[in-house]
Amino acid sequence: MDFGAGSKGYLQKLESTAMSDIIFNLLIFFLLSSSFVVQSGIQVDLPQVVAPVQLELKKVVVTLKADGTVFVNDQQVEWKDLRTHLGEAIEAAPDKQVIIRGDDKAALGRAVEIWDTARELGATGLAVATRAKEPGEKP
Repeated sequence: MDFGAGSKGYLQKLESTAMSDIIFNLLIFFLLSSSFVVQSGIQVDLPQVVAPVQLELKKVVVTLKADGTVFVNDQQVEWKDLRTHLGEAIEAAPDKQVIIRGDDKAALGRAVEIWDTARELGATGLAVATRAKEPGEKP
């Protein structure tokens, strides 16, 4: 009983059609399942990421500029009034989602302060907006 001799020919021929079909289907799945945030309004330089995700739902957008100016849904607010305006915007949003659009040069402490305030006010989801890195672009 020599089982090794007959199975050698089978192992030498590797079918790649099934593997390429699986990889192609996975590629399509990941491309279709990723979503992207549509952004408009106040101009800020967003940080760059290699794999962007875009969300398209009714959300509260908080924009933080490099000079410390803050906007809630494209309306400029003072830091002392941020809690009030952000709370009203979160209450009015059906899904209680908040997107923080921070300028690349903005202070991280301010962005964290916005994040914490939104959580305290009942935001159920928080995201940081980024922009896609262009091919060949340096960070």
